[in-house]
Amino acid sequence: MKHIYLLLFTALAVTIFSSCTKELDLDEETLLLLEKQEKLERLDELFYLAFKEPVRAETEYNQFVRDELITETQNFLLNNEVNNSYTFTKLAIQLNLDHHKIAGGYNQTTLFEIYKTMYEVDLSNRTLWGSIPEQVKSGEQLELFEKKMKEIKAFHQDQIALFMAQNKTDESLTNKTWVGMGFAYKPDFSAFYSINFNFVLHDDKSWDYEDFFFMPAIPKTGALAGAQEEKDLDKDDLLSPLKYAVYDDRIFFHFHIRNNYNYEDQSGKLERVWNYEYKYELREGQLLLTEPRILNYMFPVLHSIDHDGEDYKKNYLEAFIGFDQGFTLSIQ
Repeated sequence: MKHIYLLLFTALAVTIFSSCTKELDLDEETLLLLEKQEKLERLDELFYLAFKEPVRAETEYNQFVRDELITETQNFLLNNEVNNSYTFTKLAIQLNLDHHKIAGGYNQTTLFEIYKTMYEVDLSNRTLWGSIPEQVKSGEQLELFEKKMKEIKAFHQDQIALFMAQNKTDESLTNKTWVGMGFAYKPDFSAFYSINFNFVLHDDKSWDYEDFFFMPAIPKTGALAGAQEEKDLDKDDLLSPLKYAVYDDRIFFHFHIRNNYNYEDQSGKLERVWNYEYKYELREGQLLLTEPRILNYMFPVLHSIDHDGEDYKKNYLEAFIGFDQGFTLSIQ
């Protein structure tokens, strides 16, 4: 009889112990869920902080990742929900921090550099947007992210407008029809360009043209995309009125062209911009355009060509006959 009681007591003890073990496991699982929720809430806090104090947000974010998201016993980034929030917060900090640094030390002194900075920022921001995990690409946080992108774009457009307002036209250039023509070609005739200019600059910084030579953007070997050209541009494809600027001894032309790509016959191109800056000199009634700088931006490719660069020397001056003397225009 004693043996029966002993067996019953043992069975009861095992049952109680098993029950406690299951409750303990459940508590650990609940604790883990609570910890995960805390991490998500903290990441949300850091996300919104990025739009107010990006430097502080970056510091606290790095510390949070190091001390709390990845520990000796737990890696919360293995959880998809936490990882997505971690990534989105990181992108938000980068978006705001980059703008904070640029806006805080903005010192571009030419329209060429202002546009170049704007294109670089646009390329970076659109790349950040594209990196947002699809699972969180909606809702209030996405709206805030996209709103900031628009604000950053407006900031750079304001810099352009301010620069244009502060610089006057050169009366010796305006209200005249400037024409010029020439040729540039490779010695083996594998490439040939007909150079034609025919334009009028107006006092209000608008201008019009019958012909304008779109000097090709030829990047260095191994670039993301090859040489870009613009041929037979229809003025109806321009997305903004033609404007020019004169500053110091430079003249600047800007073209913003709509997406006119035809998927059926694969003609045309995506939305793009061309910017040209030349050193100009008036000499005996002629207009000399030298020392070109070229910007061609068609997301996700940005070509920046500078007459001082080795790539310009190699791809233009050494590769072609006809680019070395610049362009000479006369009054019609």
